[in-house]
Amino acid sequence: MIKEVYIKTVDEICARLRSGAIDSTRSREITRGSVRLYENGKIGIAGALGTFDEEGLTQKAKERLDMGVVYTALPTAEKREEREDIATDMDAYDFLWEVEELLKEQNRQFPEYSFVHDIRYIYETHHLKNVIGLDLSHKTRYFEFYLTVKRKDSENVKDGTLSFKLPSFDKNAVIGALRTLCEGLSCASVVPEGKIPVLFFFDDFLYNRKLWETLNGISYGSGSSLFSGKMGEKVFSEELTLYQSRSRKDQFFDAFFDMEGITNPEDRCPLIENGILRMPFTDKMTAKRFFLPLTGAASAEYDSVPSIDYAHLAYRPSDYSLLELLRRSVSEGEGKALIVLQPTGGDYSADGHFSLRLQTGIWYDGERCDRPVQNITLTADMRKMLGDDWIGVPKQPLFNIPGLFGVCFWMTAQPRSPSK
Repeated sequence: MIKEVYIKTVDEICARLRSGAIDSTRSREITRGSVRLYENGKIGIAGALGTFDEEGLTQKAKERLDMGVVYTALPTAEKREEREDIATDMDAYDFLWEVEELLKEQNRQFPEYSFVHDIRYIYETHHLKNVIGLDLSHKTRYFEFYLTVKRKDSENVKDGTLSFKLPSFDKNAVIGALRTLCEGLSCASVVPEGKIPVLFFFDDFLYNRKLWETLNGISYGSGSSLFSGKMGEKVFSEELTLYQSRSRKDQFFDAFFDMEGITNPEDRCPLIENGILRMPFTDKMTAKRFFLPLTGAASAEYDSVPSIDYAHLAYRPSDYSLLELLRRSVSEGEGKALIVLQPTGGDYSADGHFSLRLQTGIWYDGERCDRPVQNITLTADMRKMLGDDWIGVPKQPLFNIPGLFGVCFWMTAQPRSPSK
C-alpha cells in the first residue's frame, strides 16, 4: 500500500470597487487536505476542509479503498522540489491602502467612466508527498485583477473587461492599462465588415474551447478529435507553437506540479511545435489507456481522484510586434487588430466552424486603442484560424501587462442589430 498526502492552504483578501468607492472587503483562510491510498490497481481517498487530521483521514481512505475505484497508474516516486514565488510581504492594511490609492487615481483620471473591480491578494501553499520519495511544495503570492469598465453615457451594462494576475501590486501598470482602454473607448465607434484581424486574450474560453477539446487526450485517443491520428504531422501554421503551461510567464500562478506530481522542464510542455502536432495533453490514466505521452494535465478537488482537465494553454510569442505581424500577413491594412473585449456569446459547430457575437471590441495597434466596435458577429473556421488565417502572437504583452499576451487571426465580421 502506498500513502500520499496533499495539502493546500489559501489566504485571500478581496476588495470590490464599485461607484467610485470600496464597496466591500472580505478575507478567508481555507485549508484543504486529502490522503490517498494506492493498492492493487485501486485508489481510496479521504479529504477534509479545515483541520487536517492525517491519521483519521488515513483510516477513512482505507475504508474507501474497499469500494474498488480503479486507478492503475503508478504514483510518482523519487521527485523532490521546493519553490517559493513571493515578491511581496504586503499585509492586509497595506493591500487596502494600495487599493484606495488606485481608486483615487482612477477617479481623478477617468471621471467619465464607472468601474466595477474585483481585486484579490492571494497567498497559497501546495504540498504533495508520498512514502516512495515524492515531495513537492510550492508557496506563492500574487494579485488577481478583474477590471470592468463602462462609459457613464453608454447603453451597455459594461463596455469591456480586463483580467490578469501580477506578482506584486503595480498601481501604475493597472492605471496604464485602464488609460489605454478608456482612451480608445472615448473615440467614435465604427462597424467593420469583411475579413479583419482579431486579437483574443490567451485565456479567452470562447475561442479556446474547441482547441481544448480537440487536444484533450481522451478526445484524441478515442478518435473524436478533429486532429486524431495526426500526431507528428504538420497541421497548423509553421509559426504556431503552443504549450501546456504552468509558468508564471504565461499568467499561471498555481502550483508548478499537477495533482499527480508531474512536472515539465521550464514548466511547459509543447503540444504544437512550429505547426507540428506533437501530442495532446494527458494525465496518467489517459496516457496509459491510449499509449500517449504524459504531459501532466491532471486536476482534482482535494477529495477526488486525479483526472484530466482543461490544461492552461499558452502560445509562444513571436519576434515581431503586432504591426510587423500584420505587415507580414497582408500587403495593405491599417496596422491594427480588433481586441475582443465584451462578447455576449459564441460557439463552435462539431466540424470546427466558429461564430461569436461581439458586444464590444476595440481597435488596437500594439500600444494604443481607438475606435470601439459594437454589435457585430465574427465567424471563422478553427482549422483556418490555426492555419492559413493565422497572424501570430505579438512579442509585446497586451496593455503592457507582463504575461498578458494575445493571439491574432483573420476572421469575418458582419454587422448585427443590437437587439439580436
